[in-house]
Amino acid sequence: ISAGIPQINLVETVYVEHLKNGYLLADVTEFSKAAHYYTDRLKEWNESLIYSIDKIKEHTGQQFLGKLEKWIEEVKNVKGT
Repeated sequence: ISAGIPQINLVETVYVEHLKNGYLLADVTEFSKAAHYYTDRLKEWNESLIYSIDKIKEHTGQQFLGKLEKWIEEVKNVKGT
């Protein structure tokens, strides 16, 4: 996602959301449809870029550290320590 280019995926990931910063294919026959979605008009491509930038911010720096600390606390609570 760091390049801001929409991803076309067969597998769902935490980094790509369908029609936000990428396209999740049900099967490979949808590839052409997905490619056209982002290349026929710049609006969708630009919205994807903006969404990707927000995702990058979410997974770096202070926000990432905050999420990591929260996750560590959750793990500690589950283990009872």
